[in-house]
Amino acid sequence: MNKLFKGQMLVELLLVMGLAAIIFPALLTGFIASREGKPQQKQRMQAITILKETGQAATSVRDMDWSLFAALPIATLLHPEISTGRWTLVPGAETINGITRQVIINDVYRDINGNIVTIGGTLDPSTKKITNTISWSQPRASSINSVMYLTRTINTTQTQTTQAEFNAGTKTDVIIEATPDTGIPDDGQIQLATGHGDWCNPTSYMVDRLTLPKPGKAIYAVPGSTDGSPDSAYLGTGDGVAGVSFANISITDAEPPASPEASIIGTYSSNDATNAIHVNNGYAFLATDATTNQLKIIRLSDNSLFRTINLRSNKPARGINITNNVLYITSGRNIYTYDVSNINSITQLPTASIWCGLFGWLCNASTKTEQVVAVDTKVYVTISSSVLGMQVFSIGIGGVLSRWSVGQITWSAQAKGLAVNTTGDRTYVAFESVWPPSGFYIINTSQAGRWCIFGFCYSPHVGTDYNANGLTPKGMTLATEDVALLVGTGGTEQYQVINNLITDNPSHCGGMSVSNGANGVATVSQQDSDVYSYLISGAASDQFMIIEGGNGGASTTIGSFESTTIDASYSAAFNRFVANINQPAGTTIKMQVAVAQAPPPYTSCDGATFTFVGPNGSSGDFFTPNGASISAQIPLGSYVPSYQNPARCFRHRTVLSTTNTSLTPYLYDVTLNYSQ
Repeated sequence: MNKLFKGQMLVELLLVMGLAAIIFPALLTGFIASREGKPQQKQRMQAITILKETGQAATSVRDMDWSLFAALPIATLLHPEISTGRWTLVPGAETINGITRQVIINDVYRDINGNIVTIGGTLDPSTKKITNTISWSQPRASSINSVMYLTRTINTTQTQTTQAEFNAGTKTDVIIEATPDTGIPDDGQIQLATGHGDWCNPTSYMVDRLTLPKPGKAIYAVPGSTDGSPDSAYLGTGDGVAGVSFANISITDAEPPASPEASIIGTYSSNDATNAIHVNNGYAFLATDATTNQLKIIRLSDNSLFRTINLRSNKPARGINITNNVLYITSGRNIYTYDVSNINSITQLPTASIWCGLFGWLCNASTKTEQVVAVDTKVYVTISSSVLGMQVFSIGIGGVLSRWSVGQITWSAQAKGLAVNTTGDRTYVAFESVWPPSGFYIINTSQAGRWCIFGFCYSPHVGTDYNANGLTPKGMTLATEDVALLVGTGGTEQYQVINNLITDNPSHCGGMSVSNGANGVATVSQQDSDVYSYLISGAASDQFMIIEGGNGGASTTIGSFESTTIDASYSAAFNRFVANINQPAGTTIKMQVAVAQAPPPYTSCDGATFTFVGPNGSSGDFFTPNGASISAQIPLGSYVPSYQNPARCFRHRTVLSTTNTSLTPYLYDVTLNYSQ
């Protein structure tokens, strides 16, 4: 029995020891916790108060100035401090009474649907992720945190809907009409234009003639700035001998059936022929036949020579074009570029040169650049005396051209006229050739970079080439997106009207003979949508002619509208736009947007360079309707050459078209939302 009791006592002792091993630590922990509980709870409550204050401080910094808040360093320890009575966020963490607080700011990225993502996506410059962390080490190491997303808070909505607002924009083959029964004062709508005349019947709509001091060689025309104000035509009349080489012509804006009348209001004389003219901000820029000081600038207020610029090419200047206050002028094998935003301080930008192939085999001693046209993000240049026909250059930031062309086409003909549609996907070239006969090309320029493979290039002609029937072209222009005017010498019609451009099927729809041939042509579309062509001939008198155009009372087939600039006053994130539209069957309407920085000295949007894009940030993309509206998020980020959102300056552009000239689409209003 004693042995049995001894064994039982051993088991009981082991059981007591096991229970003690379990219970004593718990009791000890409970004892310690009971002693630390109140201090730990006190620390946590204090930490919660500090966490709340830290979030409020970050929000206060955002509210005071988003631009300063957004400029704070990313993924860097910060903490709030009060400075001059305001919260600020300064570098480093902060520890007071054993409690440490820190703020970390991170960028936010979103997917195509606007959802926040942690991998990939597009930077959202209007949102920041804020992580606030409060930690302490006594009585036990602990921490709490909060995550918050802060966005720009000052939201502005602006609507363009009145006739006055729309009329202030740039209209091409569209008109502004009153929108009936809306109750909105001066409510307006944009629709395709109709004309009183008929492009295809020019002899019936010759409305005025004017004798010039000399036969004309170049022409540039500008519609009146307001309805009823006179149009202007600027002619290069020099022929290389002393005498008048520039004429400034004013044309009255007469409402049909009254006819406009032209008169010479000023001239300038020199010994140089004028090959091309462009007018910008009260000055006429002349590309002349001189071999030095080829660029002449005429002050239109008194028609005097303002200054000359020597291109240093020792070659005549052939073509000239100005867009967004950047001037492109061709001479020799080069395209010279100048910033003319400040006429008193013209700045030369880098020069671009045509590409002559490997070892220069595509060029010869006579190869030279000719016409130049700038549209959106590209500059188009024709080339003569070479198998090169045309090259295209990208426009970079500030108007600077890419050093080398991004695309080219080849042909054996000599280009005599060049035009590009508003979207840049179609280029029209008048050419002189023995075979095929002289005429008119339509070229697909939507993918310029794909024209060449290892220097061997092809001509992406679309549709059929137009045969000018014996005409030797001297110039051309687009009357509308669907109608071109071709002029020259020889043949039976020296003024020819070509339609069906939209369908890539150029067809002769009318024309007339011009005594001694036609040397140049330009068109204007007035504020009230009356349209005219201005023609210069080689005759001894009545060389300047005015022809009324139009679609015979029907709608034009395509037109465009570009809004005035919306100035947000400060850098802003442009968020969304909504446009109310009407798109009948057989018509289309589509839109693009442009956001740009204000140019130096950054006090206004005057002179801002706009790049129009669609939903994917490409100049070839468009926003399209969903029912009776076009509503979309405005792309964020930067796109070459000048799109940048957030920024200060905004414009929108609308393209309207129809396959049934009795119908037109309508744009009623555009509402823009942006945040500062």
